[in-house]
Amino acid sequence: MNNNSKRFFNDCKCIEELKAEYKRLALKFHPDMPTGNLEIMQLVNAEYDRLFAILKDVHSKKDGTTYQATGAWTTSESASAFRDIIDKLIKMQGIQIELCGSWLWMTGETMQYKEQLKALGCLWSANKKAWYYNGSPIKDKRRSHYKNMDEIRNAWGTEKISGTDEKQDQKMPEYIHA
Repeated sequence: MNNNSKRFFNDCKCIEELKAEYKRLALKFHPDMPTGNLEIMQLVNAEYDRLFAILKDVHSKKDGTTYQATGAWTTSESASAFRDIIDKLIKMQGIQIELCGSWLWMTGETMQYKEQLKALGCLWSANKKAWYYNGSPIKDKRRSHYKNMDEIRNAWGTEKISGTDEKQDQKMPEYIHA
């Protein structure tokens, strides 16, 4: 198979779609999960890294329109940073992970993981009562004008995936079933 082919991320047109699909695949194939498979997860990671380099500044709004970020709005996040945080978050029991745009929001039983979330670079939003991660080492004020999570969801869309993936029955590539 050539290096440009896609096995897992066939329909991703922007970074938000790529991250959402990575999160879904990590919940299914991460070696620490019940349906985990190290070999498949390594293939997922390699493909994610390759596509992240292409799509990192291509964003999508809730209405489906895409745009190319430029200047100060380009991402400083690396592919491995997002992979690493997802790998750690999916192991935290009672945490709900939500992808809104290209930001991760964590709610649920987060208090017991406060120090771990801080160590991962997550910040607490008191008015939204949620932790967030945006992949930037500096606090980003772009979403501070949203009063609550519903406003963020309405503006950027949302992807929630629990520990039991509702998309799990989706047909996977042929070689996985072999």
